[in-house]
Amino acid sequence: MGILHAIVRSRLGDTLAAEEAAQDALTRAARGFVRLKDPRAYPAWIKRIAVRCAADAARGALAALEVERAEPLDPAEGP
Repeated sequence: MGILHAIVRSRLGDTLAAEEAAQDALTRAARGFVRLKDPRAYPAWIKRIAVRCAADAARGALAALEVERAEPLDPAEGP
C-alpha cells in the first residue's frame, strides 16, 4: 500500500484522507481484479485507480467545504 498511499497523499496533502483514499483504491482494485486481462498492466492499472480515488476524495472535501460556507451567518454577530 506504500506506493498507493504516496500517490494519493501527493494529490491530497492530508495523511488521513490519503489513508482512506488508498484503502478505497485497494477495495476497488480487489473488486475489479477479475476484469484485468493482462497481469503486466497491474501497476499502471492500480495507479490509475489510486488517482481516481484521490480525485473523488478531493471532490468530497471540496463539497463539504462548500456546504460549510453555505451555512447562514448569525446577524447578531455583526460585520
